Amino acid sequence: MKTVTRTAFSNIRANKSRNILTGIAIFLTTLLLFVIPGIGFGVVNLEFAAVNQVYPTFHGLYRDVSPQTAQNLKASDRLESMGLRCDPAVMVNETYTISMVYLDETCAELNKSELAEGHFPQKENEIVVSEGLLKAMGLEGRIGDTIRVPYQPMTNEGLDYSREKDFVICGMTADSQINEDKKLYSAFVSEEFVKQDFPMTDISYRVYFRLPTVSSATTDDMGRGDERYCCCL
Repeated sequence: MKTVTRTAFSNIRANKSRNILTGIAIFLTTLLLFVIPGIGFGVVNLEFAAVNQVYPTFHGLYRDVSPQTAQNLKASDRLESMGLRCDPAVMVNETYTISMVYLDETCAELNKSELAEGHFPQKENEIVVSEGLLKAMGLEGRIGDTIRVPYQPMTNEGLDYSREKDFVICGMTADSQINEDKKLYSAFVSEEFVKQDFPMTDISYRVYFRLPTVSSATTDDMGRGDERYCCCL
């Protein structure tokens, strides 16, 4: 045993430089095996976080959903979160398409809808507009000002007769070049406006939803209608 030990130590002393290089090589290899996957996962997670900060985070949507069906969906345990959108009317304008839109809080979050200032409408006569929208309508105003808006309700038969209503500006959105290029704007209105001005039979929602987070979930599962990720209307 002593002979073997002396032989081993003699070999180490005789090949000191090579043994040091071998040890360094093993250390670096081990380090790379841990560091590279860690960096890779970190980059992927960072990319996902950046995407979630900019792009909408809903997984899908249902169109033309009745109020009763929307309530049934809210009671479902197959959806992680669910938001409602309703487009009850359009502003009367010959050049621009200006939708009047109601979003609930969850839908606003899922669509990354944010205001430049102010708050989303809560009262029946509150509205959120933008400077470009006001200009397109030939109006002027800031938060707290009252504007008179001509609009046409959307019914099951199509656009109804034109009406006018006084709204108080409660918030402002930022304009983009796309709005002007496409001649397309949106004004946010409240749920109270929808319920008070429109019959329940004419109200339909777009339901935006997120599915529960499951580690084994894939886009293929969602796309082909895996029963774990389906919610019946």
